[in-house]
Amino acid sequence: MAAVHSGTSSTPLIDEFLRALNAEFASKAVISTLAIASDPSHAERFGSHDKIVGLVKSLQATEYVLGEQAEKTTWFLTGEGQLYAKQGTPEFRLVTWMRDQVAQEGGVEVAALRSGFGSEADVAVSNAMKMRWLEIDKATKKVSVKQIPDRDIVQGVLRVVEGLQLAAGGATESEETELFKQLSETAPETPPEKILQELKKRKLVESKKLKYLNLQKGPRFSMQMTKPVADLTADLLVGDAWQKADFKEYNFFASGRKIRLGSIHPLIQVMRQFKLILRSMGFEVSRSQQFVTMVRSCDRLTSN
Repeated sequence: MAAVHSGTSSTPLIDEFLRALNAEFASKAVISTLAIASDPSHAERFGSHDKIVGLVKSLQATEYVLGEQAEKTTWFLTGEGQLYAKQGTPEFRLVTWMRDQVAQEGGVEVAALRSGFGSEADVAVSNAMKMRWLEIDKATKKVSVKQIPDRDIVQGVLRVVEGLQLAAGGATESEETELFKQLSETAPETPPEKILQELKKRKLVESKKLKYLNLQKGPRFSMQMTKPVADLTADLLVGDAWQKADFKEYNFFASGRKIRLGSIHPLIQVMRQFKLILRSMGFEVSRSQQFVTMVRSCDRLTSN
C-alpha cells in the first residue's frame, strides 16, 4: 500500500526563503520586504522586490507568514537632476561666471550672456532672479550680480537625494526619514517638503509610491512548506491517516463556476427587432390562430 502524506512538498526556492525568513525573525519580530530586498545576499537568491513579494503572497495564503501592507514615497533624480548634481546648477554657474569673466560696471546685456554663457543662459537668469542673485536694470536692460552665494544649495540637495538612492537602492522604509533629516542639515532655512516640491516642478527629481509588506511569523510557520490536501481519497480513509492529514480549508461562500447558457438564434434576434420596429410604428400583433395560410404558386405568367 502506498504511503499517505499530510500534503505535497513545496519548491526548493520556497523552503530556502522560509529558512532565510527564520534567520531574520531570530533577531526581529517584524521584518519588511524592502529590508529583505536591500540585503545583497537575499537579492541574489530571491531576485527583485516584486519577486520577493510574490513569494510572500504564496506564504500568506497558507498562513506561514502574516503580512501588513505599507507604503512609502521614494525620491530619485531625473537625467537633468543627475547632470546638475555633478556639474552644479546653471544659476550658480552663471553667477560664478559673471563674477570671474564679466566686468560689473553697468552689467551685461542678456544677448551677451547667451553668447558668452551658452544655451542655459535663459534658465540660469530666471532662476538666479528668483534667488535674488541677479538684478536687471529696467532702463538699460542689463543684468548685474546682486549677491554671490557661497555655495550651490540645490546641487547639495540633489547630491543628498542621489547619495541615498545609491546607498539604499531606493528600497528601505526609513529612507524618506533619513532624506528629510539630511535635507534639513543641507538647507536648514527651507522645509524639506518644500525643497522637494520645488525641485519636482523643475523636473530635477521625481517621486513614486512604493508598496511593501511588514512580515511576522504566521500560525503555521515552519522551515518547510507543505501544501494542504485538497481531496479526501481512499488512501486517506484507510486507518487514521485522515486524522493526521492537513486539509485545505474550503470557501463555502465562493460563487462557483459560471455556467454558459444557450445563445439566442440570430434569426430569432432579427424577428424580435422587426417586431419591435413594427410595434413602434403602430402595428398590433394579430392572433395567428384565426387565419389559414394559403400558398399559391405560379409556374408561368401569360397574357392575352
